[in-house]
Amino acid sequence: EAARAQTELAEQRAEQTIAQQVQRERLLRILSQQIRQSLRLEQILETTVTEIQRLLAADRAIIFRLNRDRSGVVIQEANLGRHPVITEMYLTDRHFPQASYDFYLTGQARAVDRTHDDAHAACLLEFMEQIGVKSKLVAPILQTLDDNTPVVWGLLIVHACDEYRHWLPDELSLLQQLATQVGIAIQQANLYSQIKDELAQKKVLLKEIHHRVKNNLQVVSSLLALQADAVQDATVLAALQDSDNRLQAMALIHETLYQSDNLGRLDFSNYIQRLADNILLANSRYLNAINLSYALQPVFLTLDTAIPCGLLLNELVTNAIKHAFPDGQQGSICLTLQPAPTRSTTPPDQSISTANRTIAPTDVLSQAAPRYVLSISDDGIGMPANLDLEKTKSLGLRIASDLAQQLRGSLVLERGNGTQFHLTFTDLSYRKRL
Repeated sequence: EAARAQTELAEQRAEQTIAQQVQRERLLRILSQQIRQSLRLEQILETTVTEIQRLLAADRAIIFRLNRDRSGVVIQEANLGRHPVITEMYLTDRHFPQASYDFYLTGQARAVDRTHDDAHAACLLEFMEQIGVKSKLVAPILQTLDDNTPVVWGLLIVHACDEYRHWLPDELSLLQQLATQVGIAIQQANLYSQIKDELAQKKVLLKEIHHRVKNNLQVVSSLLALQADAVQDATVLAALQDSDNRLQAMALIHETLYQSDNLGRLDFSNYIQRLADNILLANSRYLNAINLSYALQPVFLTLDTAIPCGLLLNELVTNAIKHAFPDGQQGSICLTLQPAPTRSTTPPDQSISTANRTIAPTDVLSQAAPRYVLSISDDGIGMPANLDLEKTKSLGLRIASDLAQQLRGSLVLERGNGTQFHLTFTDLSYRKRL
């Protein structure tokens, strides 16, 4: 009967041991996942010591960060509060001899049931007594340098302070596995931080490039202004002014980009309003006669799309300001930007001419790509009925037609109650430069 009872007791203990091991393995998987999902080093280390202290029911868990000269500091701690807090406690290299470093460099963990019997760390005996450590588990956190040299980044340490503790093999294995996961997570966090720093540097550089391009365009604009001062011919003066307006349209794109946090895409709705206001201001004699209005939905465009689209907008707004309201006539110009409606069945690559509209030939656009409609409408005197965008002698309208084709879009001219231009286009994907 006694033998049977002993057998049952042994079986119960074995079942408890297996259950504890399964529970710890499950918690290790959860903890490892939590650690490796974070890219913030401080959060990784805090989670590690908090969970391992709870998981092993220890009095204290710490991470000791080791320097190249083998000095170090406690950078993270989970403490039940009954024993001294040792966060930021600094140890010199004499507390961490070369032999200890070489041992941990192999990746092995250590279980110490009685710290005063630990010949491997005799130099730490006085320190262990000061902070009340009776037993401890230690596992190295390893990292690999850029030249593939392994180093001991630090130590994951668990303390038993209230009483001596005999550490089980699976507890030592658990700590070692967790230290390995922490090492991987630290490497990921460092890589993420490095990438963030590199992106920040590139962002600063790109802002500087946009700034310099804008300044260079302003220099060219100033040269055109100097040239205009020496010209008496009205036709030449008008041509120089139109050229300057085109430069200003491009300069404004670069100015908007370097002032923005998003250097990859331009807030085109904001750009439209700034550009149109600038064009009217440059033609100040029309300020009191023409009213600008806007109905703009938020749209962000790549540089490849924004520049030709901005130049086209410059041509059409300038044309409306100068020619839609002769003899000081009062009027308004409305600019709208919105997603395009569902494509009609009319093939977009054929030129369509009617009494009321002319459509410039375009390439076929991808059905899947998002499409937008930019409209410039005025209530002025309107366009001649026989105007063909492809054959017009107006340089501005020819440029607008060419830019629409560059955008692989369609430029529609509608007549009636003034003039309406509708540019339908997609945001062109960035083309790699050689």
